[in-house]
Amino acid sequence: MPRMFDYVLPGDLDPSVLITHDMPLTDAVHGYELFKEKKDGCVRVFRP
Repeated sequence: MPRMFDYVLPGDLDPSVLITHDMPLTDAVHGYELFKEKKDGCVRVFRP
């Protein structure tokens, strides 16, 4: 993960292509289910 930030910070990598869902940690169970079942086009869930 830290190495990825080396590319994100200068703008060489746009993380929005990797993150399909953004939700709070309180929705972690739901996010895991989305990812596990690949529902709703889920590729990666991000929690701020």
